[in-house]
Amino acid sequence: MSKVDMHCHSMYSDKPVHWLFRKLKARESYTQVEELYKRCKARGMDFVTITDHDTIRGALELKEKHEEDTFIGCEFTVYFPKEQVSTHICTYDITEAQYAQAKKHARDVFDFAAYTREENILTVVPHPFYNNMGQLDVKHLELLLLLFENFEEISGLQMNEANQMQTEFFQKLSPEIMAELARIHRIEPVFEKSWIKARVGGSDDHSSFM
Repeated sequence: MSKVDMHCHSMYSDKPVHWLFRKLKARESYTQVEELYKRCKARGMDFVTITDHDTIRGALELKEKHEEDTFIGCEFTVYFPKEQVSTHICTYDITEAQYAQAKKHARDVFDFAAYTREENILTVVPHPFYNNMGQLDVKHLELLLLLFENFEEISGLQMNEANQMQTEFFQKLSPEIMAELARIHRIEPVFEKSWIKARVGGSDDHSSFM
C-alpha cells in the first residue's frame, strides 16, 4: 500500500483565510517546497503532493525537481453561486491546462463538480465539517455529499474527537439518507452508491510540523 499526505501547504499558500493573518499581510505557510518534500519522505511517504490554495506554483516546482514520485495538487476555493459563500475542494494529478479551466469553473460548485467528473479528475472535499468562518451550514455539506464522492476523514489540524465524528458520520450514511437529501435539494446524486464515500487523510500542514 502506497502512502501520501493528501493535504499540505507550501509557501505559495499566501492568501490566508483568517482576517488577522490578512491584516498582518502574512502567508498561510512559510514552508519551502524542498523542505516539505524532505519531511514527507522522512515520514515514510511514497509520493508527495502539494495542495496550496488556488495555485499550483509549489506543486509545479515540486514536480520539476522530483518528477518520479510527485503529482500536482491544488486546494481550490469553490463557490455556492446563489449565496456567494465558499468551500474548499482538493484536486489531484492535474495538468496546467486543467488547473486553468478548473479555476474558471470554481465560481460555481455545480459547474466545478461537473467539469472535474468530465475530466476524470480526482477530487476530495477536505475538512468537511469546517464552517469557513461561519459561512457554511448543514445544507452546504448536504450538497457536497450529493456532488462529490471522496472526502477527507482524518485531518491533522483537527482534534481526534472531530476526526472520530467524521468517521462515524460517513459510516452512518445510507441509501435512505442520500435519497432524502436528493428530495430536499432536488438534485440526484451524481455517483452510483453515493452513500459510500472514499475517505482520505492529510496533515493539512501549514508549518512543516507534520
